[in-house]
Amino acid sequence: NFFIRHDFVFQLFPVLMLVLTWFSNYFLITSLSGNLLQTFSRVNLSFFLTLLFVFMMPSAAQGFFWMTGILAYQLGNVITLLHITFVINFIRKKFFVHRYFHLLITITLLAAAIGFNEVLMVMLCTFYLLLFLFAPLEKNHRTFFLVLFVLSLGFSVLVFIAPGNAVRESMFPSNHDFLKSAGFTFMQLFRFLFDWISNLPLIISTVLLLTFGNELIQKNTFLKNILSVHPLFYNAGIFLVLVICIFPPYWFTGTLGQHRTINAACFFFLPLWFL
Repeated sequence: NFFIRHDFVFQLFPVLMLVLTWFSNYFLITSLSGNLLQTFSRVNLSFFLTLLFVFMMPSAAQGFFWMTGILAYQLGNVITLLHITFVINFIRKKFFVHRYFHLLITITLLAAAIGFNEVLMVMLCTFYLLLFLFAPLEKNHRTFFLVLFVLSLGFSVLVFIAPGNAVRESMFPSNHDFLKSAGFTFMQLFRFLFDWISNLPLIISTVLLLTFGNELIQKNTFLKNILSVHPLFYNAGIFLVLVICIFPPYWFTGTLGQHRTINAACFFFLPLWFL
């Protein structure tokens, strides 16, 4: 086996994953800021967001040094963020090559992201349903999010009916206990949320970026429109991300187990926090 005989290949995976994480953050920042930030600023902000994630994530070992965590979760997080960035660029009419080619890549990334794990599956379905129902959008954009929601449901059905799910669930006889799952989700939600919002580097970063962010928002019509949504929408989004990342493991396995799903919550918590 090539990988067994060449250990250095395994050692490259954490480095590659860090690079891909930085790239997804850079792509997101570029799509949100447009041409208002110089390349040097976008690169630095992407490094900053990546380093802050590595520092705050509950288990860096499971995120970047465990093959299952890398391939099934952190790579899925990166693909999901790239998908969301393609959606933002589609709305802004900044198409990659061509409108329909851009749409094809967007849908392909959506299918890939949902296929990684159940957490991203639930998150994307919920995300597009809420955008369709509550976001202040133009009619054509609302239709676009409805299409993405329907596609998300379709891809999720394929994941849900996969034969391996029944085998996996049979290994956890204490699963599907709603009261236990909801109770432990509630406790873990406040545990990790308090841990993150009391994190000193996050507090300092938030204070430092406040002035810079306000100036950027005033110059960026797209960002201004996004942030015209009531702040409670973003606060609810932060809570919802944590619930989606905590509840499924308890429901399907009866335990939170490894913290790879909380790593995913931290990954999406940071952009929502700074928005």
